[in-house]
Amino acid sequence: LAKKEKIENAPKSNFIGEVKERLRGLELTIVKIIYLGSGNFGPSFLHLMEDADGNVFSWITGNKIEEAEGTQIKLDGTVKAHKDYNGVNQTVFTRAKVK
Repeated sequence: LAKKEKIENAPKSNFIGEVKERLRGLELTIVKIIYLGSGNFGPSFLHLMEDADGNVFSWITGNKIEEAEGTQIKLDGTVKAHKDYNGVNQTVFTRAKVK
């Protein structure tokens, strides 16, 4: 499958919450954890997650979530932004906390 076909066949991701809103008790599945390298503030990790409806969430933090990809987690997080990445809507978190 070409990348474009995959995106078109994927469930449509919607933005969740409003910017600056604190979302609590989200049940998310860890899709991928990507090491972004080390900068002035130490290492950075991009956590990509999705909920049961196929909505995509991202969170960049210095602390890697200890759970494996494919694991379900409960998370509280503040919505930092709504962004489009390669045609997929993502809700971006800041100050998130795994329960």
